[in-house]
Amino acid sequence: DDDDDDDDDAPDLDDAAYVKSLQALRLDETDIVKVTRKRTFSLKWAPRADRLLIASGDVDGRVGVWDVDEADGDKCVWALEGAHVRPVTAMAWRGASVYSGGYDSLIRACALDHAPLTSTVVADYEDADCDDLTHWCFGGAHVVWGAHKCGALSRHDTRQRADAKKVVIDAHGKKCAHVAVRPTDDRHVATSANDGRVVVWDSRKLNPKKPVSVFEATHAKSAHGCCWHPDGEVLGACSYDDTVAFYRPFDGSDAVRVRHNNHTGRYLTPFKPVFDPHAPSHTMIMGSMNQPRGIDFVRENGGRLLFNLGDRNEVFKAVTSLHDVHPFAHVVAGANNSGRISVWRKP
Repeated sequence: DDDDDDDDDAPDLDDAAYVKSLQALRLDETDIVKVTRKRTFSLKWAPRADRLLIASGDVDGRVGVWDVDEADGDKCVWALEGAHVRPVTAMAWRGASVYSGGYDSLIRACALDHAPLTSTVVADYEDADCDDLTHWCFGGAHVVWGAHKCGALSRHDTRQRADAKKVVIDAHGKKCAHVAVRPTDDRHVATSANDGRVVVWDSRKLNPKKPVSVFEATHAKSAHGCCWHPDGEVLGACSYDDTVAFYRPFDGSDAVRVRHNNHTGRYLTPFKPVFDPHAPSHTMIMGSMNQPRGIDFVRENGGRLLFNLGDRNEVFKAVTSLHDVHPFAHVVAGANNSGRISVWRKP
């Protein structure tokens, strides 16, 4: 009947409205700002509805915070020099504190509402039974999961001393590049690694020497990034085999793999996928190597490139490897090789 026809058409109408929203995004010259001195390795919006505040970390360990709508050019960017001495590979916000960590195997918290700014070590992996910290994320209120250069996955309880003994799991045979906790169930932890595997682990079944996975997929080359959709049903990944993948680890559906040029070379930060939480269907945002420069929106449904966001090289002229979408507004940030962040939003 007519009602059924209307229901069938509804997703297409949602998608059309979403593409229209993407088409409305613009990049103003004033919305490109150098936030760190060197190449960006991490990027994260503060989850605030009242303010556009974004943090980034660079290859030399610097942390920068940009207050996007602060009119005073001398006050809009705060630089935290000396927080780390090696690449800052992941960041997170909790309240007024920004957390940063990476290859120097330290995770620090900096309270931005405190003058002068103070930095506290939350986790220290120097004496842990694992190599450099290549990526990390929170899992619940008191847990930090770490990915390591030796292929290990580690678990740290933040209620313990920063240098307390870590639980270390032999997860991958090669460098573990990325770790991500399932948003709807923090017992499930995903990792991707240079051995090409994308794996979901159950934290209740993590025997350090013989961990049991609940899902595994394999790429032909290194899987250098993974991320969960906020609904916890879909796990995204990207690989140097030039694919972007959508996995459904818990319902048995076939994977959707989309061809995408992920060969960033040695001088660009490797691409990392991120889902757009404002899209009506599962859509990942990826950097693009194509000319003119743009940002790719790749959709699971149909397994295709949905949209390329760009301005025909008028203002946007450099590849942005990393992206983040503001949780409360359809505002997309991208970070490039010189420490600059670009913010795409509606005029």
